[in-house]
Amino acid sequence: MHNIIKVFLTLALLSILIFAYGCDSKGKAREAEDKIILDVDVDEATEGKLSEVLKYTGILQPIKSVDLGPQMGGIVEKLYVSKGEQVKKGALLVKMNPSQLKQAEAQYAAIEKEWERLQTLHEKGAITQQQYDQVQAAYETAKAAYTLASDNTKIYAPFSGIVENISKEENEVFMALGFGAGGSGIITLVNIDTMELDIHVSDKNINKVYVGQKVYITVDTYSDSVFNGVVSNKKSVADRLSGTFEVTLKVPNTNKILESGIVAKADVVIAEKENAIIIPQEAVVSDTLAFVVKDNFIKQRNIKLGIQTEKKAEVTSGLNPGDLVVVKGVTGLIDGLEVRINRNYSSSVNQGVSK
Repeated sequence: MHNIIKVFLTLALLSILIFAYGCDSKGKAREAEDKIILDVDVDEATEGKLSEVLKYTGILQPIKSVDLGPQMGGIVEKLYVSKGEQVKKGALLVKMNPSQLKQAEAQYAAIEKEWERLQTLHEKGAITQQQYDQVQAAYETAKAAYTLASDNTKIYAPFSGIVENISKEENEVFMALGFGAGGSGIITLVNIDTMELDIHVSDKNINKVYVGQKVYITVDTYSDSVFNGVVSNKKSVADRLSGTFEVTLKVPNTNKILESGIVAKADVVIAEKENAIIIPQEAVVSDTLAFVVKDNFIKQRNIKLGIQTEKKAEVTSGLNPGDLVVVKGVTGLIDGLEVRINRNYSSSVNQGVSK
């Protein structure tokens, strides 16, 4: 009887242990089933140059442009250049028919002899002052006409440049009426070694702009290239109609690939830093926090920001290059939370030129 009781107690104890183990296993399994791991997208904090800029657009124009033609009408006798040709300063471009020059020269020579003869008579008192003054006036008029014809028979390049346009052909008549007052000349000469563009800056931003300031220029034709320019002039009086200030930008065109008349985008640099730690704006939480993923767990970091652009932000403290920051799935994150990386943007913050 005693042995039977002992066996019964042993069996009961084993049953209790088995039941307890089963309950514990089910609890752990249920706990594992209830655990939620959030998916997050991350990007890498990188080191590079970041620029804060004011963005504008404008039309590229050559630094020098001039319409060339004679100040008196005539027939184009000879063109020495063609459109698109590069010329040196002082090169002969156009020769006008010399008939007017010959006529003016003959008239000048004749009146000069008469003036010299009457000058001698005037010194001797043989003619009146009125007679002398009339001849003197005629002499000065003839001399001026000869000088004008002489200066306008041949047209030379005032500077080295490119022939942008030729509006007349050989043996065609050129009318000087209106030339210099909006009318076109025979040849348009430009110097595109340096290009300019005008932008219009609001009163809100004009104090951020100064002569000598760095500017980045881009054009659609060369979308992968950035041309470095500067602010060359800044008007101190706003336009009455627009209320904006005209600012002129200058950009070297050493290879002469920038063309006149095309639209250019200008980024006026108001702040810039080399070797900045850069993250996407999506990773910034309330301007003071960022969430870093390390070994699939969230590490909350307090950060301080420097230069900020529309898409990027400089972190002056709190992060290191290479840190993986959460850019999507930030809601609900806390320090120490386990997460699963859903997508890595592969350092997109440092693709292209930082601005």
